[in-house]
Amino acid sequence: MSMRRRTVIAVMITLLLVVDAVVAGSSSKAATGGPQGEASVAAQGSPLVAYLGPSNTQSIVYVTGERGGPKRRLGLGEQPLISPDGAYYVAASATNFKGGALLLYSTEGGAPRQFFDSGNQTATPLAWSPNGRYLAVGLLGTSVNSARGAGLAVIDTQTWSVKLVAKGVISGASFDPSGAPELVYGLSASQLLTAPSNLQEVSVEGGASTPLTHNGRSIAPIWGAKGIIFTREQMRGMDKAPEYQLWLMRGSQLEQLTSLKANALVDGLIPLDVSSDGNRIIAAFVGQDTDEAWTVQISPRKVRQVPFGQTTVQPAGISSDGQQLLLDAGSFEQSPAHGTVETMAFAGGRPSTVTAGAGASWNS
Repeated sequence: MSMRRRTVIAVMITLLLVVDAVVAGSSSKAATGGPQGEASVAAQGSPLVAYLGPSNTQSIVYVTGERGGPKRRLGLGEQPLISPDGAYYVAASATNFKGGALLLYSTEGGAPRQFFDSGNQTATPLAWSPNGRYLAVGLLGTSVNSARGAGLAVIDTQTWSVKLVAKGVISGASFDPSGAPELVYGLSASQLLTAPSNLQEVSVEGGASTPLTHNGRSIAPIWGAKGIIFTREQMRGMDKAPEYQLWLMRGSQLEQLTSLKANALVDGLIPLDVSSDGNRIIAAFVGQDTDEAWTVQISPRKVRQVPFGQTTVQPAGISSDGQQLLLDAGSFEQSPAHGTVETMAFAGGRPSTVTAGAGASWNS
């Protein structure tokens, strides 16, 4: 277990990065968008959902309305992340693409902008700033167990400049919800799970980073209105996975939010998204052969697994008002062809199918 890498849970975070990033060109023959004449998805108004279409052979990014309807094929990509304003950009990783390692599509289609070099690294979109200007990107170098080349990059969509804001292995990133140009992230010197990891804060406009934790076991931050929600690891021995619990940081005050029990092969909770008031959280309960959608309400405190019958359901997002969840159903350890994108009330109830596919992201 000590050699397990800190790839903090793929559904929302794939992280680790390369510093020698070079911005590639801004067009691609292999990753072109959908044909002209498709119905405009932006005309439906916000919110929009980006997702992987139902294919067994290729990862193709699409966008549609949160209630389904017209859809647009954007092009190749994985782990799509739609910008908060939705009608502008969808970022996607391009691990099997000859060219840029990160593709930035318009929701209206067309050739994407390309960033970084897929021949030397992978790039994963981690977080958009609230105004959609900045995109935090994780890059994974070619050395599997090394932090060499690891770091955190930020793309400015006004100037199309790329800035490296941190060096090291990154476990999640999130922008200040107030709109200030501040970014919180988890940082470690190694990909090994036993390596110490702490939260850091940095301004995307420049300056030194500030350490926020010092316990060496803090990862996967999500910045909400009530403070920074993150996972704290507790090591449980060589033959057991670490235990993950959610904590809340309000300034210098720390509050433990969950105390779930997990068996030896299961870790626990990783936060994915938070409502605009900071009170409701959607998280992933993760571990070996495990990735389940859970919700956490801070006040009054409620922690529960999302009820979805016998189907394995994974977390994808939460609406800004905290009333609705976005979920991936049926695609766990399967191709997107086996999945559907669903919405469901935070309190539970009957789900509503958005579209066939998986890997959803929305701007609700």
